[in-house]
Amino acid sequence: MTLAELNDAIAAVCPIDGVNSDGVIWFKPEATDAQKQAAQSIISNPPVFNYLPQEALAQLNIVTGVSGQIMRCMAAGVAVPSDWSAYVVALRNIANGTDKTSTVLPTEPSFVAGT
Repeated sequence: MTLAELNDAIAAVCPIDGVNSDGVIWFKPEATDAQKQAAQSIISNPPVFNYLPQEALAQLNIVTGVSGQIMRCMAAGVAVPSDWSAYVVALRNIANGTDKTSTVLPTEPSFVAGT
């Protein structure tokens, strides 16, 4: 379950302003005690969070950022190898939710010579 899904599950039973990954719920003033209890019961049975998309996005930002391998290839005039292209696509698919089956990030390919 993602943090957004947790937020939606709690918001379905209680008016809230938000919830964080530590289970802190920000209740709206109009929330009744019964609604708050229902929201707390969701937190009491903690869902399993899937942080892999956020990890993939962070790695994607590193790889494609100004000092990342993809930019080093471009700056050196070296074609981006197919294994690096596939790696970026795999990270992007995990980050955007297209890939819902991966449980770990893909292995980063070897450093590209000449970059």
